[in-house]
Formats: sequence, structure tokens, C-alpha cells
Amino acid sequence: RNFLDPGFLASQMVVFPGLVYLKHRDNFDTNPVLQALRARIGQSTFRLNHTWRNEKVYNKGPAKEIYGDNATLVDAARSRLQNEVFAVENKRLFKFLAEQVDKGMTLVGYTGKANDVEAVEKWLTSGWQY
Repeated sequence: RNFLDPGFLASQMVVFPGLVYLKHRDNFDTNPVLQALRARIGQSTFRLNHTWRNEKVYNKGPAKEIYGDNATLVDAARSRLQNEVFAVENKRLFKFLAEQVDKGMTLVGYTGKANDVEAVEKWLTSGWQY
């Protein structure tokens, strides 16, 4: 919303869940996020002249391995943040994005209708599950 207030149009925005990009990061030609961006700013944009390294590098261990004896405390704090802080803001985000679809905002991979908050929530949260 902060980007739209100073005068940007919804139709200038491309929004995507991070996993949509990551699932396709090995192919810059078929990556749906890059395709959506190219459709707006030119087909020659975001092209590589070299081979992309795609080794997976991430921490896939559960929190208890990182936090040791404090894992239960960390899980409780994370759950409280999710339920008391992020859930409220996420609901605002889902509603906002749903309202912007018919104003031209691109939600990469979204196939639902404009103003369908539940469909936007499903689309966005499915792209958060790493």
C-alpha cells in the first residue's frame, strides 16, 4: 500500500510468493516471475550469458537443532507472533492484494478472481511453504 500512496499504479506492480521464483530459479527463460517482469519492461531483460549455478544452499534443520534446549521457548514465541501479530497483518495483505487484481496488479501464478480474499490467501501462503 505504501508504494501505491505516492502515485504508483497497481498495474505497475508484480507480486509473487518467494517460492514461485525459487522453484524456477534454474531457468531464467521460463521463470514465471521473470516472464512477468519481462512482459512489462522488455524481453531482453533478466537474461544471463552464462550457466547458472543451482546448488541448493539452505539450512534445512529444524529449529530445535539450532536453538537446543530453548527450542520450546522459541516455538512458543514464534507461535505467539504468528497468531497475535502476523496473522492480523497477513489478513490485511490478502484483502489488499485481492482488491488490486482488477486494477491491473500482477500476482504471478494467481488464477483466482479479483476481490477473492480466500483465493489470494491460498495462493500467497502456498508460496510461503519452503
